[in-house]
Amino acid sequence: MPGENKQRIDVAESDAMTKVINDLLNDCPLLEADDSEILFSTLGKDSGFGWFPISGVIIVDEKQFVTGRKLSTYNYPFYIIYRVGEPKSKQKMNIKEYLDDIGRWLEKQKIIVEGTEVELKAYPKLSDDREITAVARQTPAYLDNTNDNGVEDWAVLIALNYKKEVKGERI
Repeated sequence: MPGENKQRIDVAESDAMTKVINDLLNDCPLLEADDSEILFSTLGKDSGFGWFPISGVIIVDEKQFVTGRKLSTYNYPFYIIYRVGEPKSKQKMNIKEYLDDIGRWLEKQKIIVEGTEVELKAYPKLSDDREITAVARQTPAYLDNTNDNGVEDWAVLIALNYKKEVKGERI
């Protein structure tokens, strides 16, 4: 059908990559500096720091070669949400900068942690011929929601892109 979206969700890949993303996020030196952890799909009623997959892993492209090799590219979009109760203006600016710095670090840009310039040099090695090709913010950090009790959710949308190569039988 014309205009049909051919992207599909890959549940097995989602399961495999969820732990990878969780570990990558929690390796951010900003978290070590303030003894924080980004939890998977978890926020408290009045505070919390979590990451939430949007759809799971999306198959962006699949190519089959005559040699039998198959190359697939994937996208795993997710939100990082920082929940805080009734923040003041300066605290809001700090939260936005904090989330943007996590995004910068994931993009292999330099950030300052406790007065020292740091950057992510390489993405982790993955199993089963997977390789992270990029991690990129899809939005800057922003105020996503204010609850009736003044609790705010600050968010940043990030996408992890990777490829997977499978060697197969000659076609």
